[in-house]
Amino acid sequence: MSGFRYLRLTKVYAIRWMRHLLRYVGYPIGKLPRASELGIWGRLVSAFVGVASLTLVASVVAFFSYNYIAQSLHRIETEGIPVMNRALIFAREAAGLSHMTEQFQQEFLVPACALDLG
Repeated sequence: MSGFRYLRLTKVYAIRWMRHLLRYVGYPIGKLPRASELGIWGRLVSAFVGVASLTLVASVVAFFSYNYIAQSLHRIETEGIPVMNRALIFAREAAGLSHMTEQFQQEFLVPACALDLG
C-alpha cells in the first residue's frame, strides 16, 4: 500500500493541496509546472528539497525512537536494578546463613554424636 493510499490521498488531492500552498506563498495559480518546464535549476532545487525533507522526516523518526529507548532504559534503571540489588543482598545473606549452619553442625552436632557412640 503506497503512502498516498494509506493517507487516502490521490493525485487530485495532492494537486489541490499544492495549488493551495502555491496560492498561499503568492505563486500565480494556473497549471502546476511540469518537470520538462522546470529546467535544470528547478529540477535541482526540487531534488534538494526532496532530499532535505526526507532527512527531516528521518530525524523526527530517530528522535521519537531514541526517546522510546531512553524511556525503556530509565524504566529498567528505576525498576529493574534495585530489584536485582535486593536479590543479590538476599542471596549473600542466604549464603552466610548456610555457612553459619554448616559451622554450627560441625562444632556442636558432630562431637555430640561422637560422644553417644563411645
